[in-house]
Amino acid sequence: MDLQGTVLNSAGTLTLSDNVSITGDLGVLGDLTIDGLTVANGDVTLGNTAADLITFVGVVASDIIPSVNNTWDLGSSSLRWGTGYFDTVDANFIAGTLTASGTNANSWTINQDNATANAETSSLAFETGTGVFNAVVQWNASGDPMYTVEAPKAYSMIGDLVIARPLLIGATVLGAAAFVVSLPFTALGGNVGEAGKALVVEPGKAAFVRCLGCTTSGYNAQN
Repeated sequence: MDLQGTVLNSAGTLTLSDNVSITGDLGVLGDLTIDGLTVANGDVTLGNTAADLITFVGVVASDIIPSVNNTWDLGSSSLRWGTGYFDTVDANFIAGTLTASGTNANSWTINQDNATANAETSSLAFETGTGVFNAVVQWNASGDPMYTVEAPKAYSMIGDLVIARPLLIGATVLGAAAFVVSLPFTALGGNVGEAGKALVVEPGKAAFVRCLGCTTSGYNAQN
């Protein structure tokens, strides 16, 4: 059968029992149902407006790879997917609010792309709700590297102020005197630094560089 030109208002059913080859364009104004394997060579566009709905009833049996890197989105800020089920998520950046109950990994790295020689400060903040500050655990590249977070009670502060601090200040003074007396021996033994740290620095930090009522020496984050 050789049809040339445009065929309009054709009625009935057209049945073709052999192969059909169309070298031009094919326009279908109604519904199109195809049984069997369908192969579309070349570029494929599904829909011509955002109002067109595309429904997947079957399952995807291949990878879905974008044509260019870091260009196309999956969903939008106003039209989000419900739930994604993945075994592994490999992302360079995660934005927005992340809600998670835990991780199976035995370690978690913050600021993983840090290429400096300990020149960047990294923080992990804990939202305290309506409180005046958030609890922060921080790696401070310019000072003490380890920050701890404590919220001592009133009785701990009173006991620290009345008992612990005076004892620690006295221990610092006595330790300084002992360090001076022990200098000839520590100098010969090669452990002047260790002696100074044990006798003077450690009790001094506990006495002066520690939040009131806290149990850990150092600059505790109380932002």
